[in-house]
Amino acid sequence: MGKQFCKINSDNHSCVNCSKRTLSLFEGLNETELDLLNQNRVVVNFKKGETIYKENCKPSGLYCLNEGKVKLVKYSHKNREIIISLKRPVDFLDMEALILGSNYTHSAIALEDSSVCIIDEEHFNKVLMNNTHFAKKLLHEFASELMKHEKHFINITQKQIHARVAETLINLSEFYGVDPDGFIDVSLKRQDIASLSGMTPANVIRTITLFEKQNLIESNKKRIKILDKPRLQQIAEETDELS
Repeated sequence: MGKQFCKINSDNHSCVNCSKRTLSLFEGLNETELDLLNQNRVVVNFKKGETIYKENCKPSGLYCLNEGKVKLVKYSHKNREIIISLKRPVDFLDMEALILGSNYTHSAIALEDSSVCIIDEEHFNKVLMNNTHFAKKLLHEFASELMKHEKHFINITQKQIHARVAETLINLSEFYGVDPDGFIDVSLKRQDIASLSGMTPANVIRTITLFEKQNLIESNKKRIKILDKPRLQQIAEETDELS
């Protein structure tokens, strides 16, 4: 429902001429390899809140986020949403399942209207198998993601509530940047921030209210602006041992 599938054949909309390619893991691929990736590629548009793919489904190709923002989520036995990762252009949404030949271990949901390029699995594998430099780049990406998740796990087990929220807000501002008005350039519900911080929405709401009173941030519905990053960074670095 609501999805628009667009077959891409035009040279003006190809992997070869993609203006975002220099920012992606495809940077460094030659024209022949890019042309192969472009064959049978489709673009799918998703509305804000739409599910891009569901947990336990089989990948239909390599999903590359072209426009928009996406969250990768799992659901607890109580159906509580747990955010495991955030994505921005030109991130791959899930290479792991495609490379392992397994089903998705999570779902992907559009945080705003988004556009996704779906690259043919067979063509992606051909490029991967024949380009060792590209394969090494993917391994480096996997290792970086693993270290990032490891650090996040350690932080949410060692830090208290205020430090967790402060760190989450700083990470969001650095990952997505800020809009022309200085607000973090992503619209997230308090539930989303709670999921990223490993805490309850009620605790997040109280902490954000406190940060506002301390003039550390400004909040306007789902939009947040960091007013005092050095002080917020100080709070983010506090651990249980220092509290």
